[in-house]
Amino acid sequence: KEALIGVFVGGLRREKGLEVLIEALSQSKFRSKVKILVIGAIQDDAYFRLCEEKMMQFGLGETLVFLGRRTDVPRILKSVDFAVIPSISESGPLVLIEYMAAGLPFVATKVGAISLRAEELGLPGFVPPNNPSAFAEALDELIGLSEAERADRGNMGQEIAFEHFDIRKKMPQWYDVYTRVFRGNTS
Repeated sequence: KEALIGVFVGGLRREKGLEVLIEALSQSKFRSKVKILVIGAIQDDAYFRLCEEKMMQFGLGETLVFLGRRTDVPRILKSVDFAVIPSISESGPLVLIEYMAAGLPFVATKVGAISLRAEELGLPGFVPPNNPSAFAEALDELIGLSEAERADRGNMGQEIAFEHFDIRKKMPQWYDVYTRVFRGNTS
């Protein structure tokens, strides 16, 4: 395989950290061995132009491929080698659960409750937010893994997703909490 294919899914605005990914890729020793599919609508034109300028400045015009808004993300997730979440701030991020459920190894920033919980459960690949050097280092580690090691990491994430984040398992627990609260029994 010539290049590893990664994916970034998110609206293109500052909070999603696309510029962090661009700077990390510029520092990566594997920058010529990866392509990143960027899926999401442009939500901030000025920010997107800034990111395009950085890509050109770092010679990454061929590395990031912008696909725009897509309705076939699950199919795309099945066809790539890894995923990235360079977000500066998030409440979730829900896309992390999608990556894990798809069995994708990833590099993600430690932002949001899902990231913190997944890291707490022992899943590797998390770095501090807004730190391109740390992101580049973690990305290089992931890319440097063998195909089997990447698959093992993806399988670990998939197991954690289904065990700890599957809504079919969580909804009965939420229902129980709401029932007790509405009946005045909070013990």
